[in-house]
Amino acid sequence: MSHTIQGLLSNGLVLLIEAIALVVAIPLAIPGIADNDLPEHNELVLGRVEDFRLNYPGSVVRLDPGIDGAAESIVAFTDRDPATACGVYWDAEFEYMGRRGWFKDGCHTSVYDLAGRCFAGPCPRGLDRYKVEINENGHVVVKLTELINGPTGPAPPGTTPHPVNSP
Repeated sequence: MSHTIQGLLSNGLVLLIEAIALVVAIPLAIPGIADNDLPEHNELVLGRVEDFRLNYPGSVVRLDPGIDGAAESIVAFTDRDPATACGVYWDAEFEYMGRRGWFKDGCHTSVYDLAGRCFAGPCPRGLDRYKVEINENGHVVVKLTELINGPTGPAPPGTTPHPVNSP
């Protein structure tokens, strides 16, 4: 082997050893990492229930439970379409079924109402959501490790989309 190739190989080996040493040394130098006692982000504590406006669009929505039999008062949607994994966003200007404001899948045009029910597109179910609890202080707690599948299938024919309060 030429001296150039041997030099490159030995330099590469030295860099690899240094990289491994850093990977081992950094966790030992920062308190808590080596002991695995850093807090995990399993939940997100938000404002009080009354801080969320009724039927106002967002990732966390407070639904009026008296409308269309909504069972949940607070829902926290994932930001992904359950069929395509594409990003879902709120489009306040999009009009469909005579109503303005829908969640939309940015890739395949699935359309969801404020309650996360699928009204159009290749969606096998409504938007998935995280488990939500209300703590003893009345704050909304989103459980980021507890995913709940959205309602099965598209909304049945004749279903009225959940109404939206505009900003």
